[in-house]
Amino acid sequence: MIVFEDAAYTAPDSGSPILHPVNLVSEEGHVAVVGANGSGKSTLARMVNGLIQPTTGSVTGNDLATVR
Repeated sequence: MIVFEDAAYTAPDSGSPILHPVNLVSEEGHVAVVGANGSGKSTLARMVNGLIQPTTGSVTGNDLATVR
């Protein structure tokens, strides 16, 4: 399970958010994230993998703890 609770991200060199607050609960299984270029798909994936931390909110789940 992966849980996004008001998870948002603003890059250090950017004044505007790259990802606006997301609330999502993903149960076990496969999840597909689709959207237009620049909509935040890669940012979500980087948060899940722990490569970046949310600026606000949290991303938690099984074997995952990137609480902000």
